[in-house]
Amino acid sequence: MSNSQELRQRRADLIRSMKAITAKCDAEQRDFNSDEEKEFNEKETEVNALNKRIEREERMVSLESSVATSKAVTYEPADDTRSVQKEQNKVEGRSWGNLGEFLHAVVEAGTPGKRFDPRLRESRGVGSGLAENVSADGGFLVNTDFANELLTRVYSSGVLASRVRRVPISAGSNGLKVNVIDETSRADGSRFGGVRAYWMAEADAYTASKPKFRQMNFSLYKLGATAYLTDELVADTTALQSVVEEAFVKELSFALDEAIMNGNGTGKPKGILAGTGLVTVAKETGQAAATLNKENLFKMYSRCYGANRPNAVWFINQEVETQLFQLTLGDNGIFFPAGQFANQPYNTLFGRPVIPVENCAALGTVGDVVLADLSEYLMVEKGGMQMQSSIHVRFLYDEQVLKFTYRCDGQPTWNSPLTPYKGASTLSPYVALATRA
Repeated sequence: MSNSQELRQRRADLIRSMKAITAKCDAEQRDFNSDEEKEFNEKETEVNALNKRIEREERMVSLESSVATSKAVTYEPADDTRSVQKEQNKVEGRSWGNLGEFLHAVVEAGTPGKRFDPRLRESRGVGSGLAENVSADGGFLVNTDFANELLTRVYSSGVLASRVRRVPISAGSNGLKVNVIDETSRADGSRFGGVRAYWMAEADAYTASKPKFRQMNFSLYKLGATAYLTDELVADTTALQSVVEEAFVKELSFALDEAIMNGNGTGKPKGILAGTGLVTVAKETGQAAATLNKENLFKMYSRCYGANRPNAVWFINQEVETQLFQLTLGDNGIFFPAGQFANQPYNTLFGRPVIPVENCAALGTVGDVVLADLSEYLMVEKGGMQMQSSIHVRFLYDEQVLKFTYRCDGQPTWNSPLTPYKGASTLSPYVALATRA
């Protein structure tokens, strides 16, 4: 990795860390404390310093490249290829200036008659029988720095995806097995799957117990997105980067959120509504179709496992809001719109954020109101995104197509509701309201 790439990687790591601090405070509905304020400011200072260093590095590389190119060359190719050769000499050994420059090179590599940027060889996907300059044969892996930036934006843009736990898979693996505690009851002898403590008299023998484990299996699924680019847009690397980032980030963010909420686990991640750990609260006797009442919400909240409540969030279909505004306890409402109190960036219900998402079902259908702690959802991913280009799909429209591929899998970490130590109603980090029809 070049020095410029190392600096970019350090900058990306710092920005992710700053976002994590902000996200934590937002989730807890508070401002930075003194330690967080100090840490955030220190990281911001370092990011600004890195920006200057990266700019200097790129200027130096550009100067060195221009000096090297201006020196006498012992061999000059034929006139019809001389300009191409000089262009390749100019970029050889220089890192990508930005994502737009990389995208422009990918598009040109897939266009007959255009030059092949030698830096793309470092981005070549692993495979056999690949033609050097035909991206459709194997595609190009997005540079690590750009891949990290894109994925960071994908996850930060997704309402659900930004809250799950993420685990990277090594380059040599296509799946992952995770051992987790198999706990379905808090009764004596069942905690942690079988661990139990005893009060003992002097000289009493210890009674053996041990935890029970189960395996979670993850198999990588492929998520793809495409971006259509006009020839004019391809020629403008700055606009190209902006448009591709917006199209790619928004679409993949939506697809990941949809899988986390509703995925069936077939060819895609398994969502919380399809998971076996979900608790579904029944409607009230005689409750009218497509309605929501406070008893529904009381019971949902009471079924959310206590340890998960500090991280739990209400996800709703936006149609549900009209019902929430009408719910009262005595003379007081139970739903508080954002901004009604200091340091309250979200709507709240029983102190937890209420966030409308497109992925929740229509009012009156199971999944229209979901209370979930998404730190109990695990998403695994294999680093690197592959990108391919084609001039043929939209040839008559003077458009080119970029195709992105990202591999991941996910599922809820709980495979069963939990029977409490005392009480009959099972508990879970994921609670939904049944259909009211």
